[in-house]
Amino acid sequence: MVSVDHEFNAAYPTQVQIGAYPSHFNLRLYIVFGITLFGFLLLIARLSWVMLWVPYQTSNIQAYGPAQLHKERGDILDRNNEIIATNLTIGSLYANPKEILDIEEAVTDLHGLFPDLKKKELRKKLSKKTTFVWLKRHLKPAEEKSIYQLGLPGLYVEKEKKRIYPFHRASGHIIGYTNIDLEGVAGIERAFNDRLLESDAPLKLTLDMRVQTAARDALLQGVEKFRAIGGSALVVDIQTGDILGAISLPDYNPHQPGSPTHISHFNRNTLGVYEMGSIFKIITLAAGLDAGVVQLTDTFDVRKPIKIGRFRINDFRGKNRILSLPEVIMYSSNIGTIMMQEKIGQERQEAFFQKLGLLDPVPFSIKEQARPLYPAPWTTPRSLTAAYGYGIAVTPLHIARAIGALVNGGKMFDLNLISKDGAQGDTVNGGVKAGALKPVIKRQTSQRVRRFMHLVAKKGTARKTYVKGYVVGSKTGSANKQSRGGYRNEHLASAVVAFPMTKPKYLVFCSLDEPKGNAETFGFATGGWTAAPVAREIIKQIGPMLGVIPVDETDKKIQNALYLNTTPGNENAEPRRIVV
Repeated sequence: MVSVDHEFNAAYPTQVQIGAYPSHFNLRLYIVFGITLFGFLLLIARLSWVMLWVPYQTSNIQAYGPAQLHKERGDILDRNNEIIATNLTIGSLYANPKEILDIEEAVTDLHGLFPDLKKKELRKKLSKKTTFVWLKRHLKPAEEKSIYQLGLPGLYVEKEKKRIYPFHRASGHIIGYTNIDLEGVAGIERAFNDRLLESDAPLKLTLDMRVQTAARDALLQGVEKFRAIGGSALVVDIQTGDILGAISLPDYNPHQPGSPTHISHFNRNTLGVYEMGSIFKIITLAAGLDAGVVQLTDTFDVRKPIKIGRFRINDFRGKNRILSLPEVIMYSSNIGTIMMQEKIGQERQEAFFQKLGLLDPVPFSIKEQARPLYPAPWTTPRSLTAAYGYGIAVTPLHIARAIGALVNGGKMFDLNLISKDGAQGDTVNGGVKAGALKPVIKRQTSQRVRRFMHLVAKKGTARKTYVKGYVVGSKTGSANKQSRGGYRNEHLASAVVAFPMTKPKYLVFCSLDEPKGNAETFGFATGGWTAAPVAREIIKQIGPMLGVIPVDETDKKIQNALYLNTTPGNENAEPRRIVV
């Protein structure tokens, strides 16, 4: 019988000599050690490459992303050197898919930080055979910190520029905005895209952001008060053509502009073409006075309507009597204005409209513009309706420029957005250099138009534009909007005001689209009831900003400057005075 202990001890000796192992065992040990050492060296080399070489590669962004990532874009300033648009350095997240160790882990962690990043899209990006994919642009500081805390290989934060608009919505459609890669998409940003990218010098505008903000506030209140679907406002220096304010509502946040097809992107001042209604009566008056076919002493029998084609033209709340010329304008008589146009004639009217720039696009800095709409051919019936603002549709820019030229001494001007003392000699109108003011009517005609407009502001349909001491002159308009087959009840209400009328310097235009009357307006929603008080509020707010000092309007010098001679047959005789 064999002992178990003996068998065990025989199989497993209790003492072993080191030299007793075979020689081939040492060889295998060396091979394993070598492979392990090589693996450690490879890992160290890889870590060194990531830590030392990748940062240098990412500084050359062509290796990882768009070549324009680090481009600069010039600031945009207002006339007082307030910053309207500038750049902010901010982090953006990208990945090198080749360095991602665990795609599912990365997808889960990133989705947890940014729920708006869809897992399917993240997985697709991180699986690409490339060294660069954007994951999220323009991180908030807290988001950037969270990325670092994840500690996932293959994720990087690259510093780039983001366009910032300190005045937010008040920047308006005129300034526009850029896309995420700092390319101009709308407004000044689009029109002067190359200039802003090629030069670090700021682009200085004629806008006054104090005026812009105040006008927007007043317009917004008017839109809300009268439940309008939108509105527009312009403030212009009619001696130079400088635009001080330009607002279109609804507007958008330039930091989150949304879809460019949304109604909030529609610039009513440049793209909106509207029949302006009774504002055109001032233009018809000026045409007649300047041609000498309409006299201050003329009278007009407005007791019967006028038939044009299948339409009968009446006066809104007409006086049903013989009116003097000042009364035709003061009471905004359609019938009296048509009678004036019959004296002016079709050809003379068309030439006058052309001279005022009403038949062509306005030379302007930004590209979002519409052409005016008018009849072709210019027939006699069309000319009669155009006399009181129907059958011709123009932009607010057209009205501001035309009325401004009628009251500033008769000089046509370009509308400027780029300051003449801007950096690097920037052109005023996006390639159209500002020229000398061009006379379009006689100086005497301009003086008379001022008196008529002041009369309308004091005693006529634009009384709600009156601001004591600012010597304003105004005209309001209301025009039904077209639809298929004719006109509908909804209308555009507008008001244009210049001040001070002793020496006009500033013009305010505002409009409300489809306003509704209320108890305060006795249910009326016309320009005199809705747009006029908005214009008045704008003037009250911006007048002190612009240094306009209120005056005593009962002063004899001011009274004489606004005097209307209406004596029949002899303008040099003692006049029958209309008190203003």
